[in-house]
Amino acid sequence: MNATTIIKHVWSTEKAQSLQDLYQFKRTQGMEAKKKKTENAKTPWTPAPKYTFVVDRHASKEQIRAALKELFPKVTVCSVNTQLVHGKVKRKMTRSPVQLSDWKKAIVTLKQGDKIDLV
Repeated sequence: MNATTIIKHVWSTEKAQSLQDLYQFKRTQGMEAKKKKTENAKTPWTPAPKYTFVVDRHASKEQIRAALKELFPKVTVCSVNTQLVHGKVKRKMTRSPVQLSDWKKAIVTLKQGDKIDLV
């Protein structure tokens, strides 16, 4: 498979945007204790960015990692988590429902400090 056929497009939702935001996680209550510990160590802690992609349903984690390495050579992929999303049943002004197709989502964690410019 080609890298462009494995990774179809970026999945952009509110949850996916909050995973990309490096400073969103610092505002939660759980990170306050972590922030105080890192201030004493003189190294600020920032969470690793996560990006969400729609990928081919038959692609493995290793193939997704290799495709990202080919498309974005400057970033280092730490982990790849995949999820099969089942298609919903929709009704569009008809009696019979329509079954949307299933798809696969990949949540990719990059090395701390790396960033993909998607816009």
